[in-house]
Amino acid sequence: MPLHRFDIHGVTLDLVGLPAALLPEVDRWLGWARNASAGEGNAGPRGGGVIDLSGRRALSPAELDDFRRGELFFHHTRSNQPLIYGRFDVVGYRRAGGDGEQALLDYGCHGHVWIDFPSRRIGGLVADGEQLDGRLGMIFFVDLPVCWTLSSLGLFPTHAAGVRVDGRCWLLAASSGCGKTTVAAALAEAGGEFLGDDWVLLGREDGRIVAHGFPSRVGLRPPSMRWLPGLAPLCEGGPVAAEGPGADGRFKYSLDPLRAWPGRVLSAADVDGVLLPRIAGEGPTRFEPATRTEALNALMEQNLSLINPASAEAHFQVLADLVAQAEVRRLVLGDGPLGVAEALRR
Repeated sequence: MPLHRFDIHGVTLDLVGLPAALLPEVDRWLGWARNASAGEGNAGPRGGGVIDLSGRRALSPAELDDFRRGELFFHHTRSNQPLIYGRFDVVGYRRAGGDGEQALLDYGCHGHVWIDFPSRRIGGLVADGEQLDGRLGMIFFVDLPVCWTLSSLGLFPTHAAGVRVDGRCWLLAASSGCGKTTVAAALAEAGGEFLGDDWVLLGREDGRIVAHGFPSRVGLRPPSMRWLPGLAPLCEGGPVAAEGPGADGRFKYSLDPLRAWPGRVLSAADVDGVLLPRIAGEGPTRFEPATRTEALNALMEQNLSLINPASAEAHFQVLADLVAQAEVRRLVLGDGPLGVAEALRR
């Protein structure tokens, strides 16, 4: 059975039994992960786990039924938008296992992933893998179980962009569509060091809170490309449909950060501040005061690992400690993101 070993920030994950449709995305991931783990700021080994999608660790129909009688803790549906096969429901259940808690991500007729938190063993089954869309399959069958494994080992996936400008690392936290990617790309184009445009991994290192890069392609919508025309030749093909739980049917251009900003894709950095972007569409781009409560709420949005029963409390405490010590500002995007880098330097 082919095995792909995923090493990132001291965590080693063995991916087994991946459908062929996922392999191009997994190979891309592995390249990003090698880059993310090669730089400064990373601690030693944290541990590891196994994600086996071959079916050998899949649940039987009786075991699935038993799980479905457990506690429902998550339900996401996008009935108005095709994801992998039209309607795609994600339902999460949890129950007590032999040595601790277990969870099920139930995709109905499309397959399932189950997680044993004490052992960090993950098994599952991908139905009709040959028809699976590679990028969407990555989200549901690889991204989510990887994120939960990382959070169980003290690296907490957090929905935020991250860029370091003149030695200060800023997280950009907001709902999807509020400008995180646009601002992060503009800061990187202005000489900043890029951590990620949608997810970072937060952890503690000797009492400090550190943001670690998370491998991901950058998705830029057409309005953003008007502000950043130099990135257009580096994008892969034309715009493709935005994907994932936060998708809204709009389109994005796909950009490999290693190609766009060679030598400036950062591995890890101590967090200094949190920006809360908001698109105004008129007036000047400007900073406004923001409260720490607003920053905490923004960092908590769309974070599935906060419902990971093995690590939710620790993840929340990292976020609370971060906003207690970081500088917090609101960023109102009026006439575009191009002056943000210079404003941060002042």
